[in-house]
Order: sequence, then structure tokens, then C-alpha cells
Amino acid sequence: MGFALLGKEPTYALNLAGEGATGLADGTYTGEYNAFRFSNAVAVTVRDQAITDIAVRKAQAVAKPETMAALRDAVLAAQTTAVDVIAGATVDSKAYLKAVENALTGAR
Repeated sequence: MGFALLGKEPTYALNLAGEGATGLADGTYTGEYNAFRFSNAVAVTVRDQAITDIAVRKAQAVAKPETMAALRDAVLAAQTTAVDVIAGATVDSKAYLKAVENALTGAR
């Protein structure tokens, strides 16, 4: 049970900036978020200043694939990380969205 809670508090407290792809060159950008079981890595593909794909490179330890798929779809539809978190998976959602933000901000 202890491992499941490691990293929960700092991840829950994350402030997300609502990043998008405006101003970015075409390419695939990688981003990570590291907080024990909430650690994850993604690859964000940008084309014509739009987010066209998000692939999970390293999944969170116990996050549900359906949660990550719903977040991916939400970010692709909104073209920003300023989307609602998934009910019942707030911390998993924030960890995933932070990895996406880190990919986009690291590309700037």
C-alpha cells in the first residue's frame, strides 16, 4: 500500500499551465513526470502547430489505460492540457497532463 501513495501529495498539488502547440515546429517531443508510481513518459507529435498524437512511452504503475486514453482524446480535441481531470483519477490525470506539458514546454 505504501508504494501506491508515494508521490501522491506533490502530484495532487501540481498546477497545470494549459500548454498547447502554438509556435512549435513540426516534430515529436518527449516529456516526463517523475513521482514514484505516478512517473510516466509521453511522446507528443505536433504538425502545423497542432497536437496530432500523444503516445505513452512509459505508463504509470497502476493507472488505468482507459484514463490515459480519455485524457489523450481530451487534449487532442481541446489542443491544450487545460482539460478536466478524470473523476476518481485526479492524481493519475495530473501526472499524465504534466508529462504532456513538459514535452511541449521542453520543445520551446
